[in-house]
Amino acid sequence: MLLLFLNLRIEIHFIREGENDEINITVSTLKNLLKYRTTIPFVDFLNNGRNILTTNVYKKAEVSNTEALEDEKQEKELNYNEIKIIVKRGHYYYKKYWQVLQYIKKRIIIHKVLWKTQVGLEDAADTAIISGLLWGVKANLMTLLKSKVRPQAIHIDVAPYYVCKRFGMIFDCIVTLKIGYIIIAGIKLLSTKIKGGEDIE
Repeated sequence: MLLLFLNLRIEIHFIREGENDEINITVSTLKNLLKYRTTIPFVDFLNNGRNILTTNVYKKAEVSNTEALEDEKQEKELNYNEIKIIVKRGHYYYKKYWQVLQYIKKRIIIHKVLWKTQVGLEDAADTAIISGLLWGVKANLMTLLKSKVRPQAIHIDVAPYYVCKRFGMIFDCIVTLKIGYIIIAGIKLLSTKIKGGEDIE
């Protein structure tokens, strides 16, 4: 029964620096005693007529900071048709499992959202315009987020670079959700799936 009241902590860290991208997703519980980490170190956009996106995914499981499983590397490739299918399925599942998502939204706790961007163009005026637009977009998105889930801490920043071309970004998000809520959401999801069936291609 105690398991139901344990918090599952999910940390998402994205960094864009130069031509390098890295996304780290860490899921942990029992104060990091049990931890699972997925790393996507880069995304390459290809133009070879077959695949437009290739990414390597690294996975690691840890118990008390000790590796429980060896690193696993997977290479994934997507083409235009596969991306269209993913978008279509995402829209379909969002509508179908909307009630489940609402249940999770009311119980999830967002502890931190940090979103920093560095942007620079060769022209100072263009840089100022882009920086202002980014501030506006971020402010509106964070206002929307506050109205939906009320995060405990939000920090956004746009740093303009007026003397060189530059684009960098850091995004951090930490959320927690009790395992009991996850189990209930899973039951609701399964019930919805059984009632509605699956009819998407």
